[in-house]
Amino acid sequence: MSLTTPSATSADAADGAAPEPRSDVDLAALARDTAQVASSGSGHGGPALGIRLAWQLAKPSRSGLSALLLPVVAFTITAALVLTVLAGVRWFWQLDTENGPFLAMLSVLALVLLAIPLMGLAGSAARLSLRRRDDRLATLRLLGGTGGLVRGITLFESTALALVGTLLGVAVYFALIPLVGLLHFDGGPIGAGGLVLPLPWILVVVLAVVLMALASAALSLGKVLVTPLGVRTRQRAPELSWIRVAIGAVALIACVIFTTLNPASAGGTDLLMVAAIFAVPFAIMLIVLNLVGPWLIRTLTRMSLKRAKSGPQLISARSILEDPKQVWRQVSGVAVTSFVAVIAGSGMAIAGSVESGEGASAAEMTINQDIQTGVLLTLMISFLLTACSAGLTQAAAILDRQDLWVGLHRIGMAVGTMDGIRRRQMLAPLLQVSITAIVVAAALTLPLVGAAIMMDPLSIGVIVVTWIIGVLLTVLAGIAAGGVLRSVLRAQNDLD
Repeated sequence: MSLTTPSATSADAADGAAPEPRSDVDLAALARDTAQVASSGSGHGGPALGIRLAWQLAKPSRSGLSALLLPVVAFTITAALVLTVLAGVRWFWQLDTENGPFLAMLSVLALVLLAIPLMGLAGSAARLSLRRRDDRLATLRLLGGTGGLVRGITLFESTALALVGTLLGVAVYFALIPLVGLLHFDGGPIGAGGLVLPLPWILVVVLAVVLMALASAALSLGKVLVTPLGVRTRQRAPELSWIRVAIGAVALIACVIFTTLNPASAGGTDLLMVAAIFAVPFAIMLIVLNLVGPWLIRTLTRMSLKRAKSGPQLISARSILEDPKQVWRQVSGVAVTSFVAVIAGSGMAIAGSVESGEGASAAEMTINQDIQTGVLLTLMISFLLTACSAGLTQAAAILDRQDLWVGLHRIGMAVGTMDGIRRRQMLAPLLQVSITAIVVAAALTLPLVGAAIMMDPLSIGVIVVTWIIGVLLTVLAGIAAGGVLRSVLRAQNDLD
């Protein structure tokens, strides 16, 4: 039994060659193992058979190990950064100094600004090459595999990849402790000892990342079990409702009103409550940004599709509309970093105004140096998240659509033209969502800091420089992902 990939077949026909069955899975072995399940009359074939089928579906294909390594690398980076950030926040909350409470409050704000992109990276890790796995599970379902068998294989593969990546992330976290411990806050170095998390905290992070991977896999199972043929032939595009925009608009108005009233200015407010009052609106808007982002990309791309005048423009727009959520994951890092840059720029401007003033005490100078260090550290972590997220998701997008790229190359499209399509597919949404993020963050920050701080040259400079660096990192990640495209074409004997 064999399965023919539609795009490869049409491309072969266009070249005048007889179409060849193409599949990354050994379908003969897969059909044989699946038949054992069907003939047994039970809902499963035992753990050994399930593991064997999982290996048939997950083993490296002709496109190499990338499809397996990408999720592992993403989980590794996610776990390492989550543990490092948590360790830093814990250290600030254990400070017993005059500046300790203020630094602890700022650490909560930094945690909120980084938590959403960290969760986004973890979600992207769970969804990396998801379409590839869905295709293969749909193939198994079409060959007669039971629903229980498909569920078991999905959960086994997701758990294995997430667990391996997370454990590697724990190792990276311990390796980073001496380096991060050199940072100076509150007049002295943090120290390696202050960054070692208790074992229960580490176990909770490992469990949370693995459970996120399992939840993502479970959510993808419904369409595989109900419409395996539709999944295999990719007949349905993800639907995005206008309700996303309604929720986003209501949330933005509510958060702006909340920050304008500034309840944190009331006397007698507990420190933790003050931190929450400052952090919650930004957390809500980061979540809303992730909710509205795909809809915004789809809407603006539909408008540009009507103006498409060339084949590459048409292919680029159609590729975006095929899965706006996937495109959002490729550019969300810059959107979140742009959002963070507005708050960071205001913080730098406030610290700079105090330092430039006359009569600043030593304590004020120390706290402002700490603010500047914290801002730069937050931006550096955001840049790292942006680079990792952009590189991993763009590489995964190439692997998920490798049939499209192989088919285009076989009908005569040059690799340089394909790179242009990928670049256009990324840059237009990138500009759209990053500018939107800056506007939203400015609307939230303006009532808190005032127009003078927002328009300060240092604040504007931080925003502009951060935006430029984020865009450059995403573009460089796209160039690096071009190597994956070339390896895919070589694996299919389409590139010398």
